[in-house]
Amino acid sequence: MTQDQEFRLLLDNLGRRLNTPGEALPGARAHTTMDPLGTREPPGPSGERRQKTRRGEAPGIYRESAVLILLTPRPGPEGLEVFIPLIERARDGGPHAGQIALPGGGRDPRDTSLEETALREAREEIGLATGGCTVLGRLSPLAVAVSSYLITPILAWTEAPLESIPLCPNPREVARILPLSPGRLSGTEGTVSLEVRGVLRSVPAYHLTPRPLWGATAMIFAELLSLLPRWPRTSLAEPALTITPPRGEPEAQDARRASDCSGG
Repeated sequence: MTQDQEFRLLLDNLGRRLNTPGEALPGARAHTTMDPLGTREPPGPSGERRQKTRRGEAPGIYRESAVLILLTPRPGPEGLEVFIPLIERARDGGPHAGQIALPGGGRDPRDTSLEETALREAREEIGLATGGCTVLGRLSPLAVAVSSYLITPILAWTEAPLESIPLCPNPREVARILPLSPGRLSGTEGTVSLEVRGVLRSVPAYHLTPRPLWGATAMIFAELLSLLPRWPRTSLAEPALTITPPRGEPEAQDARRASDCSGG
């Protein structure tokens, strides 16, 4: 089997897990393994989740949002490896400042679907030209109380290796772009001491460099890994990304990045 065929087989296996009628996703069972606050509230009949009142918080409705999990192949002498672009969020004083995350954000009223939200946010945050992307499907939604978001992870893929894709981080939102191989998460599970909602806690995390992967992003990866427990892995160094320095005003950059993406 060639490495291209291996990548296609991986995509086929994921697509079946995501889109087979009647087959439930791991969802909360996977999320709880990386949940820093315990079991999450299940969604209501309309897909909305109400915040549980915790330490004096007022209950409210979560806003729809989406993040992009973009699978990219990296063929090599040791075999195939798959990489996903992550971001280190800018230190802007927000609730997720400085954290490692997937590109994404809140649904815009003009977005026709959450898939469009994830792709648009990736264009705006990391300058990804999404015309070569194909959407595989959705993972389970995840409520995040600290930001009042109901996150839907959108799984997509492209034929281009990550290091060959020109990327341009939006300095308002992104400090840097980081490559992550799901195959390298195995064996990095543990706990870290972090301040969560003003309280020092020991929380589950994947121990990565430069920062641990924890919180909602770690919960999303826990489900992704449960869908396909064995991901290809090599001993090669992580790919060096092609980063284009930002030029002009961020709003102008965002407009230039816009492009369409195929679904499927």
